[in-house]
Amino acid sequence: MISVATKEKVRNECFQAELYIDHANERIRVDEFRGDPKKLLIELEQMRQEKPFTKLIIYAKPTQWQRLLPLGFELEAIFKGYFNGVDNYAMCRFFTNERKNCGDWIAEDQIMEGVLNKPISKGNKDLPPGYQLRRANQADIEALASFYARIFSSYPVPISEPAYLQKLMSAGAIFYLATFEAEIVCAASADVNAVFHNAEMTDCATDPAHRQYGLIKHLIKLIERELYSDRILSTYSIARANSFGMNSALHQLGYEYQGRLTNNCFMEGAYENLNVWVKNQH
Repeated sequence: MISVATKEKVRNECFQAELYIDHANERIRVDEFRGDPKKLLIELEQMRQEKPFTKLIIYAKPTQWQRLLPLGFELEAIFKGYFNGVDNYAMCRFFTNERKNCGDWIAEDQIMEGVLNKPISKGNKDLPPGYQLRRANQADIEALASFYARIFSSYPVPISEPAYLQKLMSAGAIFYLATFEAEIVCAASADVNAVFHNAEMTDCATDPAHRQYGLIKHLIKLIERELYSDRILSTYSIARANSFGMNSALHQLGYEYQGRLTNNCFMEGAYENLNVWVKNQH
């Protein structure tokens, strides 16, 4: 069973921070902080002795990110409009050479060149006969978990466990499905941050037998429509850097490439680099 990430708050007279402790992927992410980054780093180093991790990510605001450079951090990506319209600078620091090693970085650069050089087509493919698109509900949880288990041999979160999907939906996550002959063949979700009014387009998956129809683009457009009506104006997605199809879909949908997260998540038996795509309507 995959360990579920936990959230913690740390604070003292010098700083306060909200942490995302991701045991399965051996990383800690600071989702927001105020105060002295040097003192924060001391606190995180103490935590690292108890909860070993090999990558530290800090989400920093425009006034903060350059203060992290002398502390050994580097800029990996920019999430435009993330903090209620203010940009988020994803800063990272590694603690082992193995985690820092970028693997197939050059090959992934070549994939990105192909994606970005592909002209953006106008309109969307018509939905073929027999396919239906709809919002998922609680009654879909068992079938949705089985679908994800069939598509992913491993995943950064326990997406194939019904209890986890139940928790996500109860917390406000939005799932949309494409079905064919009453079977789920494509799914996507939005993880909504109600505090900062942003959403991550995530958990995107399509049955290989149905990938030629652009189903994921149809679903993302439906999710976007719902988000924009709720004034969630900054959306982003994090795609596997070795996947031409998903990166191309985001490019075609008007998302902008904003950087690559090195060895960010454990998928399919190894750590993978992930590309950041952002659409900011602020």
